[in-house]
Amino acid sequence: MKNIFIILILIILFSCEKSDRKDLSNIDTTVVSDSINSDNVLSIEIREKAPAWFKSLPVKEGYIYAVGTAKSRRASIASDKALLNAQVSLAEELKQLEQGSGMEETQGADVKNKRKLLQRSLVLKFFACVAISTLAFAEVDQPTFEHLSLEKGISHNLTRCIIQDNKGFMWFGTMFGLIKFDGLNYIAYRNHPGDSLSLSHDDILCMIEDRNKYLWIGTRGGGLNRFDPRTKTFIRFSYDSNDSTSLSNNFINTLCEDSLGNLWIGTDFGLNKLDKKYLDIKNSELRREKVSFTRYNSNLWNIQSISDDIIKSILYSDGYVWIGTKNGFNKFDPVSKVFKRYNSYNPSYTKVYLPKVFDRINILKNENKLLVSILKPGHYANIRKEFFLPDSANVLVYCQGEGRSEFRGEPVMAMRDFGSLEKYENNAPIWRMTFKQSKYAGGAEKNRVQINVLTLSKGKYKLRYQSDDSHAFDSWNNTPPNFPQDWGI
Repeated sequence: MKNIFIILILIILFSCEKSDRKDLSNIDTTVVSDSINSDNVLSIEIREKAPAWFKSLPVKEGYIYAVGTAKSRRASIASDKALLNAQVSLAEELKQLEQGSGMEETQGADVKNKRKLLQRSLVLKFFACVAISTLAFAEVDQPTFEHLSLEKGISHNLTRCIIQDNKGFMWFGTMFGLIKFDGLNYIAYRNHPGDSLSLSHDDILCMIEDRNKYLWIGTRGGGLNRFDPRTKTFIRFSYDSNDSTSLSNNFINTLCEDSLGNLWIGTDFGLNKLDKKYLDIKNSELRREKVSFTRYNSNLWNIQSISDDIIKSILYSDGYVWIGTKNGFNKFDPVSKVFKRYNSYNPSYTKVYLPKVFDRINILKNENKLLVSILKPGHYANIRKEFFLPDSANVLVYCQGEGRSEFRGEPVMAMRDFGSLEKYENNAPIWRMTFKQSKYAGGAEKNRVQINVLTLSKGKYKLRYQSDDSHAFDSWNNTPPNFPQDWGI
Protein backbone atom coordinates (compact mmCIF):
# COMPACT_ATOMS: atom_id res chain seq x y z
CA MET A 1 0.00 0.00 0.00
CA LYS A 2 1.42 3.35 -1.06
CA ASN A 3 1.91 6.02 1.56
CA ILE A 4 0.03 9.28 1.06
CA PHE A 5 1.97 12.56 1.32
CA ILE A 6 1.42 16.05 -0.01
CA ILE A 7 3.63 18.69 -1.60
CA LEU A 8 1.70 21.92 -1.31
CA ILE A 9 2.21 25.00 -3.39
CA LEU A 10 3.62 22.54 -3.19
CA ILE A 11 3.42 19.09 -3.97
CA ILE A 12 0.07 17.94 -2.39
CA LEU A 13 -0.90 14.27 -2.27
CA PHE A 14 -3.89 13.33 -4.31
CA SER A 15 -5.75 9.99 -4.43
CA CYS A 16 -4.50 8.52 -7.69
CA GLU A 17 -3.64 4.86 -8.26
CA LYS A 18 -3.07 4.07 -11.93
CA SER A 19 -1.20 6.68 -13.94
CA ASP A 20 2.38 7.82 -13.50
CA ARG A 21 1.25 11.37 -14.37
CA LYS A 22 -2.29 12.73 -14.40
CA ASP A 23 -3.20 16.19 -15.68
CA LEU A 24 -6.20 18.14 -14.44
CA SER A 25 -6.19 20.36 -17.53
CA ASN A 26 -9.40 18.83 -18.86
CA ILE A 27 -11.28 20.32 -15.88
CA ASP A 28 -11.64 23.87 -17.06
CA THR A 29 -13.90 26.66 -18.17
CA THR A 30 -13.35 29.99 -19.87
CA VAL A 31 -13.23 33.22 -17.91
CA VAL A 32 -14.04 36.62 -19.38
CA SER A 33 -13.53 39.31 -16.74
CA ASP A 34 -12.64 43.01 -17.05
CA SER A 35 -11.43 42.33 -20.58
CA ILE A 36 -11.53 44.60 -23.62
CA ASN A 37 -11.17 43.64 -27.26
CA SER A 38 -7.90 45.50 -27.86
CA ASP A 39 -5.26 47.07 -25.66
CA ASN A 40 -4.68 49.88 -28.15
CA VAL A 41 -7.55 52.19 -27.14
CA LEU A 42 -7.66 55.00 -29.69
CA SER A 43 -10.89 56.79 -28.80
CA ILE A 44 -13.55 56.93 -26.12
CA GLU A 45 -17.04 58.35 -26.36
CA ILE A 46 -20.33 58.41 -24.48
CA ARG A 47 -23.59 57.97 -26.36
CA GLU A 48 -26.98 58.79 -24.89
CA LYS A 49 -28.53 55.87 -26.76
CA ALA A 50 -25.94 53.31 -27.70
CA PRO A 51 -27.01 50.80 -30.38
CA ALA A 52 -27.40 47.22 -29.23
CA TRP A 53 -24.23 46.14 -31.00
CA PHE A 54 -22.14 48.85 -29.28
CA LYS A 55 -20.91 46.54 -26.56
CA SER A 56 -17.86 48.26 -25.11
CA LEU A 57 -16.56 51.76 -24.54
CA PRO A 58 -13.08 51.31 -26.04
CA VAL A 59 -13.05 51.48 -29.83
CA LYS A 60 -10.85 48.95 -31.58
CA GLU A 61 -8.59 50.39 -34.24
CA GLY A 62 -10.20 50.22 -37.68
CA TYR A 63 -13.82 50.17 -36.52
CA ILE A 64 -16.12 53.04 -37.55
CA TYR A 65 -19.44 53.17 -35.75
CA ALA A 66 -21.30 55.91 -37.64
CA VAL A 67 -20.83 56.92 -41.27
CA GLY A 68 -23.12 58.34 -43.94
CA THR A 69 -22.43 57.05 -47.45
CA ALA A 70 -24.23 56.24 -50.68
CA LYS A 71 -24.16 52.62 -49.53
CA SER A 72 -26.43 53.40 -46.58
CA ARG A 73 -28.81 55.13 -49.01
CA ARG A 74 -28.99 52.03 -51.22
CA ALA A 75 -29.54 49.86 -48.17
CA SER A 76 -32.35 52.19 -47.06
CA ILE A 77 -34.06 51.90 -50.44
CA ALA A 78 -33.79 48.13 -50.33
CA SER A 79 -35.27 48.17 -46.83
CA ASP A 80 -38.16 50.39 -47.96
CA LYS A 81 -38.96 47.93 -50.74
CA ALA A 82 -38.88 45.04 -48.29
CA LEU A 83 -41.23 46.91 -45.97
CA LEU A 84 -43.64 47.66 -48.83
CA ASN A 85 -43.64 44.02 -49.90
CA ALA A 86 -44.29 42.98 -46.31
CA GLN A 87 -47.29 45.33 -46.12
CA VAL A 88 -48.74 43.93 -49.38
CA SER A 89 -48.14 40.38 -48.18
CA LEU A 90 -49.77 41.19 -44.86
CA ALA A 91 -52.87 42.66 -46.52
CA GLU A 92 -53.26 39.61 -48.79
CA GLU A 93 -52.89 37.13 -45.96
CA LEU A 94 -55.34 39.02 -43.78
CA LYS A 95 -57.84 39.04 -46.66
CA GLN A 96 -57.49 35.28 -47.07
CA LEU A 97 -57.90 34.91 -43.35
CA GLU A 98 -61.14 36.91 -43.31
CA GLN A 99 -62.53 34.98 -46.28
CA GLY A 100 -61.99 31.77 -44.39
CA SER A 101 -63.56 33.02 -41.17
CA GLY A 102 -66.82 31.11 -41.84
CA MET A 103 -64.97 27.87 -41.25
CA GLU A 104 -64.90 28.58 -37.52
CA GLU A 105 -68.49 27.46 -37.02
CA THR A 106 -68.02 24.14 -38.77
CA GLN A 107 -64.46 23.24 -37.73
CA GLY A 108 -64.41 24.51 -34.17
CA ALA A 109 -61.56 25.54 -31.84
CA ASP A 110 -58.76 24.14 -33.98
CA VAL A 111 -59.37 26.69 -36.74
CA LYS A 112 -59.77 29.49 -34.15
CA ASN A 113 -56.37 28.66 -32.69
CA LYS A 114 -54.77 28.55 -36.13
CA ARG A 115 -56.31 31.89 -36.99
CA LYS A 116 -54.95 33.47 -33.79
CA LEU A 117 -51.49 32.04 -34.44
CA LEU A 118 -51.55 33.33 -38.02
CA GLN A 119 -52.59 36.79 -36.84
CA ARG A 120 -49.76 36.88 -34.31
CA SER A 121 -47.29 35.65 -36.90
CA LEU A 122 -48.34 38.32 -39.38
CA VAL A 123 -48.16 41.09 -36.79
CA LEU A 124 -44.69 39.96 -35.68
CA LYS A 125 -43.55 39.73 -39.29
CA PHE A 126 -44.79 43.25 -40.03
CA PHE A 127 -43.24 44.88 -36.97
CA ALA A 128 -39.95 43.06 -37.54
CA CYS A 129 -39.75 44.71 -40.97
CA VAL A 130 -40.62 48.07 -39.44
CA ALA A 131 -37.94 47.63 -36.77
CA ILE A 132 -35.27 46.71 -39.31
CA SER A 133 -36.15 49.64 -41.55
CA THR A 134 -36.30 52.15 -38.67
CA LEU A 135 -33.24 51.09 -36.65
CA ALA A 136 -30.80 49.96 -39.28
CA PHE A 137 -31.49 52.48 -42.02
CA ALA A 138 -32.88 55.59 -40.36
CA GLU A 139 -30.76 57.91 -42.50
CA VAL A 140 -32.60 58.34 -45.81
CA ASP A 141 -31.34 61.66 -47.14
CA GLN A 142 -28.24 61.64 -49.29
CA PRO A 143 -25.52 63.57 -47.39
CA THR A 144 -23.79 66.38 -49.26
CA PHE A 145 -20.13 67.14 -48.66
CA GLU A 146 -18.24 70.30 -49.45
CA HIS A 147 -14.56 69.61 -50.04
CA LEU A 148 -12.23 71.98 -48.21
CA SER A 149 -8.87 71.48 -49.87
CA LEU A 150 -5.63 73.18 -50.82
CA GLU A 151 -7.35 74.73 -53.83
CA LYS A 152 -9.82 76.53 -51.55
CA GLY A 153 -7.21 77.95 -49.23
CA ILE A 154 -6.73 75.33 -46.53
CA SER A 155 -3.03 75.02 -45.62
CA HIS A 156 -2.85 71.23 -45.71
CA ASN A 157 -5.12 68.33 -46.67
CA LEU A 158 -4.03 66.22 -43.70
CA THR A 159 -6.45 67.37 -40.99
CA ARG A 160 -6.21 65.47 -37.73
CA CYS A 161 -8.79 67.26 -35.57
CA ILE A 162 -11.82 69.55 -35.97
CA ILE A 163 -13.85 71.53 -33.44
CA GLN A 164 -16.57 74.17 -33.55
CA ASP A 165 -16.17 76.99 -31.03
CA ASN A 166 -18.80 78.79 -28.99
CA LYS A 167 -19.39 81.32 -31.80
CA GLY A 168 -19.87 78.69 -34.46
CA PHE A 169 -16.47 79.05 -36.15
CA MET A 170 -14.78 75.87 -37.36
CA TRP A 171 -11.18 75.16 -36.38
CA PHE A 172 -9.01 72.62 -38.18
CA GLY A 173 -5.79 71.18 -36.78
CA THR A 174 -3.58 70.18 -39.72
CA MET A 175 -0.04 69.06 -40.34
CA PHE A 176 0.75 72.64 -41.36
CA GLY A 177 -0.88 74.80 -38.74
CA LEU A 178 -4.20 75.84 -37.24
CA ILE A 179 -6.99 77.01 -39.56
CA LYS A 180 -10.09 79.04 -38.68
CA PHE A 181 -13.05 78.84 -41.08
CA ASP A 182 -16.02 81.21 -40.83
CA GLY A 183 -17.99 79.60 -43.63
CA LEU A 184 -16.44 81.77 -46.33
CA ASN A 185 -12.83 82.54 -45.50
CA TYR A 186 -9.85 80.79 -43.97
CA ILE A 187 -7.33 82.22 -41.52
CA ALA A 188 -4.16 80.20 -40.94
CA TYR A 189 -2.03 80.34 -37.79
CA ARG A 190 1.47 78.98 -38.20
CA ASN A 191 4.70 78.73 -36.29
CA HIS A 192 6.97 81.72 -36.87
CA PRO A 193 10.54 81.23 -35.67
CA GLY A 194 11.53 84.01 -33.30
CA ASP A 195 7.91 84.87 -32.44
CA SER A 196 7.10 83.42 -29.00
CA LEU A 197 3.45 84.47 -29.37
CA SER A 198 2.94 82.24 -32.43
CA LEU A 199 2.01 78.55 -32.53
CA SER A 200 4.86 76.44 -31.11
CA HIS A 201 4.68 73.78 -33.84
CA ASP A 202 2.70 73.43 -37.07
CA ASP A 203 1.88 69.73 -36.74
CA ILE A 204 -1.33 69.61 -34.67
CA LEU A 205 -2.67 66.37 -33.16
CA CYS A 206 -5.57 67.50 -30.95
CA MET A 207 -7.48 70.53 -29.64
CA ILE A 208 -10.41 71.53 -27.45
CA GLU A 209 -12.15 74.71 -26.34
CA ASP A 210 -12.36 75.21 -22.56
CA ARG A 211 -15.08 76.89 -20.50
CA ASN A 212 -13.23 80.21 -20.68
CA LYS A 213 -13.37 80.16 -24.50
CA TYR A 214 -9.64 79.47 -24.90
CA LEU A 215 -8.42 76.92 -27.45
CA TRP A 216 -5.93 74.32 -26.25
CA ILE A 217 -3.82 72.82 -29.02
CA GLY A 218 -1.63 69.73 -28.71
CA THR A 219 1.20 69.38 -31.20
CA ARG A 220 3.48 66.66 -32.48
CA GLY A 221 6.75 67.57 -30.78
CA GLY A 222 6.06 71.20 -29.95
CA GLY A 223 4.22 70.72 -26.67
CA LEU A 224 0.95 72.36 -25.65
CA ASN A 225 -0.47 75.74 -26.71
CA ARG A 226 -3.28 77.91 -25.42
CA PHE A 227 -4.77 80.27 -27.98
CA ASP A 228 -6.77 83.38 -27.12
CA PRO A 229 -9.10 84.16 -30.07
CA ARG A 230 -9.61 87.67 -28.69
CA THR A 231 -5.94 88.67 -28.77
CA LYS A 232 -4.95 86.08 -31.41
CA THR A 233 -1.91 85.11 -29.35
CA PHE A 234 -0.56 81.78 -28.16
CA ILE A 235 1.12 80.79 -24.93
CA ARG A 236 3.35 77.72 -24.95
CA PHE A 237 3.97 74.88 -22.50
CA SER A 238 6.74 72.35 -23.10
CA TYR A 239 8.84 69.66 -21.47
CA ASP A 240 11.85 70.80 -19.43
CA SER A 241 14.28 68.07 -18.37
CA ASN A 242 15.33 70.19 -15.37
CA ASP A 243 11.76 70.77 -14.12
CA SER A 244 9.69 67.84 -12.83
CA THR A 245 6.57 70.03 -12.79
CA SER A 246 6.79 70.83 -16.50
CA LEU A 247 4.87 68.97 -19.18
CA SER A 248 6.10 65.37 -19.26
CA ASN A 249 6.44 65.17 -23.04
CA ASN A 250 6.11 67.41 -26.11
CA PHE A 251 4.01 64.96 -28.14
CA ILE A 252 0.41 65.75 -27.15
CA ASN A 253 -2.05 63.10 -28.36
CA THR A 254 -5.30 64.01 -26.61
CA LEU A 255 -6.91 66.66 -24.37
CA CYS A 256 -9.90 66.71 -22.04
CA GLU A 257 -11.43 69.23 -19.61
CA ASP A 258 -13.24 67.81 -16.59
CA SER A 259 -16.35 69.19 -14.89
CA LEU A 260 -14.23 71.04 -12.34
CA GLY A 261 -12.29 72.90 -15.02
CA ASN A 262 -9.03 70.92 -14.81
CA LEU A 263 -7.25 70.09 -18.07
CA TRP A 264 -6.04 66.53 -18.68
CA ILE A 265 -3.27 66.07 -21.23
CA GLY A 266 -2.31 62.74 -22.80
CA THR A 267 1.25 62.58 -24.08
CA ASP A 268 3.70 60.04 -25.44
CA PHE A 269 5.15 59.82 -21.94
CA GLY A 270 2.38 59.87 -19.39
CA LEU A 271 -0.80 61.60 -18.32
CA ASN A 272 -0.63 65.24 -17.16
CA LYS A 273 -3.06 67.41 -15.23
CA LEU A 274 -3.17 71.21 -15.31
CA ASP A 275 -5.10 72.63 -12.38
CA LYS A 276 -8.16 74.77 -13.11
CA LYS A 277 -6.58 77.76 -11.33
CA TYR A 278 -4.27 78.21 -14.33
CA LEU A 279 -7.10 77.95 -16.83
CA ASP A 280 -8.80 81.01 -15.30
CA ILE A 281 -5.78 83.29 -15.84
CA LYS A 282 -5.46 85.44 -18.95
CA ASN A 283 -2.63 84.71 -21.38
CA SER A 284 -0.83 87.95 -20.62
CA GLU A 285 -0.77 87.12 -16.89
CA LEU A 286 -0.21 83.39 -17.32
CA ARG A 287 3.13 84.04 -19.04
CA ARG A 288 4.45 85.46 -15.80
CA GLU A 289 3.20 82.53 -13.71
CA LYS A 290 5.19 79.44 -12.77
CA VAL A 291 2.84 76.82 -14.20
CA SER A 292 3.01 73.37 -12.62
CA PHE A 293 1.73 70.17 -14.21
CA THR A 294 0.96 67.02 -12.24
CA ARG A 295 2.40 63.93 -13.91
CA TYR A 296 1.07 60.39 -13.82
CA ASN A 297 3.36 57.71 -15.23
CA SER A 298 3.31 53.94 -15.47
CA ASN A 299 5.24 52.11 -12.74
CA LEU A 300 6.16 48.51 -13.42
CA TRP A 301 6.04 47.67 -9.70
CA ASN A 302 2.80 49.50 -8.91
CA ILE A 303 -0.46 47.97 -10.15
CA GLN A 304 -2.34 51.12 -9.11
CA SER A 305 -0.41 53.20 -11.65
CA ILE A 306 -1.53 53.80 -15.24
CA SER A 307 -1.03 50.77 -17.49
CA ASP A 308 1.08 52.52 -20.14
CA ASP A 309 2.72 55.92 -20.75
CA ILE A 310 1.56 56.35 -24.36
CA ILE A 311 -1.83 58.02 -23.92
CA LYS A 312 -4.23 57.81 -26.86
CA SER A 313 -7.57 59.08 -25.54
CA ILE A 314 -9.16 60.67 -22.45
CA LEU A 315 -12.76 61.07 -21.32
CA TYR A 316 -14.17 62.48 -18.08
CA SER A 317 -17.45 61.11 -16.70
CA ASP A 318 -19.13 61.03 -13.28
CA GLY A 319 -16.01 62.01 -11.36
CA TYR A 320 -13.65 59.56 -13.08
CA VAL A 321 -11.07 60.05 -15.80
CA TRP A 322 -11.08 57.27 -18.41
CA ILE A 323 -7.80 56.86 -20.28
CA GLY A 324 -7.05 54.80 -23.37
CA THR A 325 -3.39 53.86 -23.76
CA LYS A 326 -1.19 51.87 -26.13
CA ASN A 327 -1.41 49.02 -23.63
CA GLY A 328 -4.79 48.93 -21.94
CA PHE A 329 -7.75 50.96 -20.72
CA ASN A 330 -7.72 52.76 -17.35
CA LYS A 331 -10.20 54.28 -14.91
CA PHE A 332 -8.64 56.95 -12.71
CA ASP A 333 -10.05 58.26 -9.43
CA PRO A 334 -8.70 61.82 -8.94
CA VAL A 335 -9.50 61.64 -5.22
CA SER A 336 -7.69 58.41 -4.31
CA LYS A 337 -5.13 58.83 -7.15
CA VAL A 338 -5.63 55.16 -8.03
CA PHE A 339 -5.83 53.70 -11.54
CA LYS A 340 -7.90 50.59 -12.30
CA ARG A 341 -6.65 48.72 -15.34
CA TYR A 342 -8.61 46.90 -18.04
CA ASN A 343 -6.66 44.82 -20.55
CA SER A 344 -7.54 42.50 -23.39
CA TYR A 345 -7.12 38.82 -22.58
CA ASN A 346 -6.55 36.06 -25.10
CA PRO A 347 -9.45 33.57 -24.71
CA SER A 348 -7.06 30.74 -25.54
CA TYR A 349 -5.08 31.49 -22.37
CA THR A 350 -7.84 32.30 -19.88
CA LYS A 351 -9.12 28.81 -19.23
CA VAL A 352 -9.23 27.96 -15.53
CA TYR A 353 -9.48 25.01 -13.17
CA LEU A 354 -12.92 24.59 -11.67
CA PRO A 355 -13.41 25.83 -8.08
CA LYS A 356 -13.84 22.25 -6.81
CA VAL A 357 -10.18 21.55 -7.65
CA PHE A 358 -9.03 24.32 -5.32
CA ASP A 359 -11.58 23.22 -2.72
CA ARG A 360 -9.93 19.79 -2.71
CA ILE A 361 -6.47 21.34 -2.39
CA ASN A 362 -7.62 23.40 0.60
CA ILE A 363 -8.98 20.24 2.26
CA LEU A 364 -5.59 18.56 1.84
CA LYS A 365 -3.85 21.62 3.29
CA ASN A 366 -6.18 21.62 6.29
CA GLU A 367 -5.42 17.93 6.85
CA ASN A 368 -1.74 18.84 7.25
CA LYS A 369 -0.63 16.72 4.33
CA LEU A 370 1.93 19.24 3.18
CA LEU A 371 5.21 17.53 2.37
CA VAL A 372 7.34 20.46 1.16
CA SER A 373 6.76 23.94 -0.26
CA ILE A 374 8.41 27.15 -1.44
CA LEU A 375 5.88 29.91 -0.74
CA LYS A 376 5.82 33.64 -1.52
CA PRO A 377 9.22 33.87 -3.24
CA GLY A 378 10.50 37.36 -4.10
CA HIS A 379 12.45 38.73 -7.05
CA TYR A 380 15.51 36.93 -8.46
CA ALA A 381 14.66 33.74 -6.59
CA ASN A 382 16.46 30.46 -7.23
CA ILE A 383 15.44 28.34 -4.27
CA ARG A 384 15.81 24.57 -3.81
CA LYS A 385 14.39 22.44 -0.99
CA GLU A 386 15.18 18.75 -0.44
CA PHE A 387 12.65 16.18 0.68
CA PHE A 388 12.55 12.39 1.14
CA LEU A 389 9.86 9.83 0.34
CA PRO A 390 10.19 6.64 2.45
CA ASP A 391 7.98 4.76 -0.03
CA SER A 392 6.54 5.35 -3.49
CA ALA A 393 3.57 7.68 -3.41
CA ASN A 394 1.13 9.66 -5.48
CA VAL A 395 1.68 13.38 -5.05
CA LEU A 396 -0.13 16.48 -6.31
CA VAL A 397 2.00 19.35 -7.58
CA TYR A 398 0.40 22.79 -7.34
CA CYS A 399 2.37 25.74 -8.70
CA GLN A 400 1.65 29.42 -9.36
CA GLY A 401 3.90 31.69 -11.40
CA GLU A 402 4.24 34.39 -14.02
CA GLY A 403 4.06 33.69 -17.75
CA ARG A 404 3.42 35.62 -20.95
CA SER A 405 1.53 34.55 -24.06
CA GLU A 406 2.67 37.72 -25.80
CA PHE A 407 4.36 41.02 -25.10
CA ARG A 408 3.33 44.16 -27.01
CA GLY A 409 1.81 41.99 -29.71
CA GLU A 410 4.77 39.63 -30.07
CA PRO A 411 4.38 35.93 -29.19
CA VAL A 412 6.43 34.83 -26.19
CA MET A 413 4.82 31.72 -24.61
CA ALA A 414 7.30 31.61 -21.74
CA MET A 415 7.33 31.37 -17.94
CA ARG A 416 9.13 34.08 -15.97
CA ASP A 417 8.41 32.78 -12.45
CA PHE A 418 7.96 29.00 -12.24
CA GLY A 419 8.53 25.88 -10.18
CA SER A 420 9.99 22.47 -10.93
CA LEU A 421 10.68 19.08 -9.37
CA GLU A 422 14.19 17.63 -9.76
CA LYS A 423 16.13 14.46 -9.11
CA TYR A 424 18.32 14.76 -6.05
CA GLU A 425 21.45 13.27 -7.60
CA ASN A 426 21.90 15.45 -10.69
CA ASN A 427 19.13 18.12 -10.58
CA ALA A 428 17.57 16.60 -13.70
CA PRO A 429 13.98 17.83 -14.09
CA ILE A 430 11.16 15.40 -13.39
CA TRP A 431 8.38 17.99 -13.72
CA ARG A 432 8.37 21.67 -14.70
CA MET A 433 5.71 24.34 -15.03
CA THR A 434 5.20 25.51 -18.64
CA PHE A 435 2.97 28.16 -20.15
CA LYS A 436 1.16 25.78 -22.50
CA GLN A 437 0.31 23.39 -19.68
CA SER A 438 -0.65 26.11 -17.22
CA LYS A 439 -4.02 27.82 -16.81
CA TYR A 440 -5.22 31.27 -15.87
CA ALA A 441 -4.89 32.05 -12.15
CA GLY A 442 -7.07 35.20 -12.09
CA GLY A 443 -6.07 38.86 -12.11
CA ALA A 444 -3.58 39.71 -14.86
CA GLU A 445 -3.46 37.26 -17.75
CA LYS A 446 0.17 36.46 -16.97
CA ASN A 447 -0.78 34.92 -13.59
CA ARG A 448 -0.57 31.18 -14.25
CA VAL A 449 -1.31 28.03 -12.30
CA GLN A 450 -0.53 24.37 -13.05
CA ILE A 451 -1.73 21.31 -11.18
CA ASN A 452 -0.54 17.76 -11.90
CA VAL A 453 -0.60 14.39 -10.14
CA LEU A 454 2.66 12.41 -10.20
CA THR A 455 3.71 8.97 -8.98
CA LEU A 456 7.14 9.16 -7.34
CA SER A 457 9.35 6.31 -6.28
CA LYS A 458 11.01 6.03 -2.89
CA GLY A 459 13.98 8.39 -2.58
CA LYS A 460 15.26 11.96 -2.29
CA TYR A 461 14.08 14.86 -4.45
CA LYS A 462 14.48 18.61 -4.81
CA LEU A 463 11.72 21.19 -5.13
CA ARG A 464 12.83 24.34 -6.97
CA TYR A 465 11.42 27.80 -7.72
CA GLN A 466 12.91 30.48 -10.01
CA SER A 467 11.78 34.08 -10.60
CA ASP A 468 12.81 37.21 -12.50
CA ASP A 469 13.00 40.88 -11.49
CA SER A 470 9.29 41.75 -11.39
CA HIS A 471 5.79 40.65 -10.40
CA ALA A 472 6.47 38.69 -7.22
CA PHE A 473 4.44 38.13 -4.08
CA ASP A 474 3.52 41.42 -2.40
CA SER A 475 5.40 43.27 -5.15
CA TRP A 476 2.99 42.86 -8.05
CA ASN A 477 3.34 45.02 -11.15
CA ASN A 478 -0.13 44.05 -12.31
CA THR A 479 -3.30 42.62 -10.77
CA PRO A 480 -2.39 39.70 -8.46
CA PRO A 481 -3.91 36.19 -8.84
CA ASN A 482 -7.06 35.02 -7.11
CA PHE A 483 -5.03 33.18 -4.44
CA PRO A 484 -1.87 35.26 -3.94
CA GLN A 485 -1.01 33.41 -0.73
CA ASP A 486 -0.36 30.31 -2.89
CA TRP A 487 2.26 32.03 -5.08
CA GLY A 488 5.09 29.55 -5.40
CA ILE A 489 5.19 25.74 -5.41
